[in-house]
Amino acid sequence: MGLIFPGIVVWEDRGTTAPHPLHAGPEFYGERRLAKEDIVGRHFRSPYGIRLVAEPASPGPPLQVDDIQSHLMGGSLLRDGDTFRLWYTMREPKGLASQATRATSSIRGYDLGHLGNVLCYAESPDGVHWQKVLRDQFLDGGNPTNIVYGSICEPEVGFGGGAVFVDPSAGANERYKMLFTGRMSPRRQLQLAQQLGKEPDPMSLMTGTPPGVTTNPNPAYAQAFELLAQGRLPTDPDLLPDEGGQLLYGATSADGLHWQTLPQPVMWFMSEFNNAFYDVERQSYVSYIRLWHVQQRRTIGKAETRDFANWPFPKAVLMPGLDDPLETDYYTNAHSLYPGTTDVHLFFVAKYRRGSDDCSDIHLAVSLDGDLLQWVPGGPVIAQEPWSWGPDAPPGAGFIIPLTQLVQFDEQHVGLVYGGSNVAHKWPRTAQLQHFSRWALWENERMIALQAVERGEFVSAGLLLQGRAIAVNVKTEMTGSLRAELLDEQGEPVVGFGRDDADPIIGDHPHARLTWRGQGDLFAYQGKKIYLRFHLEQAKLYSVRGCTA
Repeated sequence: MGLIFPGIVVWEDRGTTAPHPLHAGPEFYGERRLAKEDIVGRHFRSPYGIRLVAEPASPGPPLQVDDIQSHLMGGSLLRDGDTFRLWYTMREPKGLASQATRATSSIRGYDLGHLGNVLCYAESPDGVHWQKVLRDQFLDGGNPTNIVYGSICEPEVGFGGGAVFVDPSAGANERYKMLFTGRMSPRRQLQLAQQLGKEPDPMSLMTGTPPGVTTNPNPAYAQAFELLAQGRLPTDPDLLPDEGGQLLYGATSADGLHWQTLPQPVMWFMSEFNNAFYDVERQSYVSYIRLWHVQQRRTIGKAETRDFANWPFPKAVLMPGLDDPLETDYYTNAHSLYPGTTDVHLFFVAKYRRGSDDCSDIHLAVSLDGDLLQWVPGGPVIAQEPWSWGPDAPPGAGFIIPLTQLVQFDEQHVGLVYGGSNVAHKWPRTAQLQHFSRWALWENERMIALQAVERGEFVSAGLLLQGRAIAVNVKTEMTGSLRAELLDEQGEPVVGFGRDDADPIIGDHPHARLTWRGQGDLFAYQGKKIYLRFHLEQAKLYSVRGCTA
């Protein structure tokens, strides 16, 4: 949007064609009165025939590493030079079962949070072929494992998965940080909160409580849960159960492999999904997190702090709107900064059709400040597979969600890992259930396009030319084209740089120089503000940048 000048209407006198001064009043017109037919409105630099659209991803390869393909959940993927680094959550091996597994048995129909989990680590040279980094830190039957953290380290708190990120502002010993889901019973939460002067989240006190706990016949006990359902806290902790319950904890590491847990919960809030990172623009820690909003609809919230050990409650920044289907939840999100930028925020959000088919698609929202989020038109960027889901359907035919951040996949593509199943989200967890994890890929700088289905035109905002030429990332139909004019301050074409002088660009060109009768050197305009009028026919424009001649 920032590239496009929105245009204005210039009001001109019908008889003389002279423009009327902006905001001129009686001191200019005197006693003159104007009828509608006395004035003509002329559009000046107004865009037409174009729209912004999200480009769908291309299916990429699966992750090839033993059992990661079927179990990758809550993953964090970073690219460190030529090495892809992956932290992923797995169920705790039976030989290392800790106390954390006891309260999360799916036999009781209670597996929310999966607190009997461990954090594993693997590396890859290409993002596809992965090697588990086996170490002696945690042995299973005397054999090394690639476990680096988890319920085995914190058997009382447990581990439900977390977001690993690099903190460029921290010292060497705390360069890696992680927010993760852990246990604290509702009774203990309220007791500790009262001691510390904190205020826990009522919904978090309710979430993660095993079945049967909330059906205690004690009227006072039932009243306590009724208060929580209304968003209020009871005063007596003893009225709350001493089992279940979850909060967000923090851990730090020098290398991402050896972790130290912070002594107290860092956010008095429960969420199974969060995307934490250090925002260098704001010099603060930010987490985009799943929360519950009006009528318990899942939404995307944001929490921000300068103290990693002390986070406020998240506030909703993206929630189901009045134009969404009424059965929609915004289930999970994978926040990313576009690789190489510090202010282009991308949000890959699973729109969960909670009340219809129990499945989902992944849509793209964008922001330049991390606070104001807007959907990109054009439909989902990753869609549910087109076949009907069911017990015998291939993975991808049912529920899908984003799993990792967006990273540079190879020289030509950026991508993220998404996953899903062959059935709907709440389908019974039988042996028929299959999962998958694979890449979704986009060509570099081709996630959002400015599209002219037929013919379109717009004038750029003032651009400071860096370099001696201008390059565009563009794709046209074979019957389409892109041309550009160089305009002066009055909006008129510069002699020799008009539409008739412009050489048309036709086809698929990630980096095509704008030229006029074969010449594209704009040395005389280097470092100056310029304006361009683009003419598009059956074309998609992705980016405009200065380049060398």
